[in-house]
Amino acid sequence: MWRLARNIIPTRCNLRRRGVVLDTVCPLCFDADESSNHLFMACPMTLQVWFASPLGFQPPPQTDLNAWLQSWLSAKEPLAVQLFCVCLWKIWFFRNQAIFNQVVFEPRMVAASAHDFVSEFNLANPTRSVDRLQIPAQVWIAPPTDFLKANIDAGRDKHGKVTWGLVIRNHESEVLFAATQSPDIMADPLLVETLGLRWGIQTVLELQLSNVMFELDASVVVKCFNGLSTIASISPFISDCHDLFGSLVGSSVSFVNRSCNVAAHELAQVAKSIGSRTWVGNAPLKVWSLFSLDLFL
Repeated sequence: MWRLARNIIPTRCNLRRRGVVLDTVCPLCFDADESSNHLFMACPMTLQVWFASPLGFQPPPQTDLNAWLQSWLSAKEPLAVQLFCVCLWKIWFFRNQAIFNQVVFEPRMVAASAHDFVSEFNLANPTRSVDRLQIPAQVWIAPPTDFLKANIDAGRDKHGKVTWGLVIRNHESEVLFAATQSPDIMADPLLVETLGLRWGIQTVLELQLSNVMFELDASVVVKCFNGLSTIASISPFISDCHDLFGSLVGSSVSFVNRSCNVAAHELAQVAKSIGSRTWVGNAPLKVWSLFSLDLFL
């Protein structure tokens, strides 16, 4: 952290200033010079990391790096400070992996790695852990400009029949598309969530959308999709999701707290009574009121 604060971390721009002859273009986005500000605050690849992380934020544009670091390091929530620092470290670690070991920089995997490290550290160090602290209630956060968020949730009725809900919103929190689905199938909860992700990806492909940030509150499914876990019973369906996802541009799949996914959850519940429906920019008042439930908890 102190190297970053003093701007002596060996980014390509810093190496050039020290007399090293090399190309200064960012090795992640190949679209700008790799300064510390760019790498951690402006690179499109690392912006996806911040949004996919539990912190779920966008670094403010035109902000001094040191001021940004100071604002986070002085935050009142210790767990947030932990996550912030580990995300910085993981961005740098996986940046180096991309350069020296030709490992593809996957924003969702970087964010998941940071989350898992913090969780495992606090579990292994209970006397120093901050896991007793209450994390403030989370609400849905709009995506950055030029991105969309697709929230998906699954449900089952009393007979075990599957239902799903989907809400797609833009950076101004406007609902562009919503849907309920009630297929005539029965499945266990884990498979229901996996099939829900597949349905959501299929729907986004049919709508010909790109730069979509998928969010689910099913952590096991998200970990399996991001390659952090494997469960044999859903592996074939995770593979289906990967095949479909490969056709999308600039997209990610992330875990969120249930409180960030209320609208999709309620749509999945509504599907038990209204069946399969879709809405594009308009919906009955009873349904429309559900879309703002995870904005104001």
